[in-house]
Amino acid sequence: MSPVIRYTDDGKSTFSLITIGGQLEMYFMVKGSPKDIIKQYQRIIGFPRLVPSWALGWHIEGKYKT
Repeated sequence: MSPVIRYTDDGKSTFSLITIGGQLEMYFMVKGSPKDIIKQYQRIIGFPRLVPSWALGWHIEGKYKT
């Protein structure tokens, strides 16, 4: 996929994608502050889950204390 943005002298622009196939699913969020856009994006993709403490290495804490 190759994105192409063209600007004209009158201040307008066009956005095109050149693809060789497949399905595109795109979302454009242009209104709001950066914080608002992040909130919109999180609503679309979902919120991350907290991993269990053993996945962070806390289960080996006692072995390597110096």
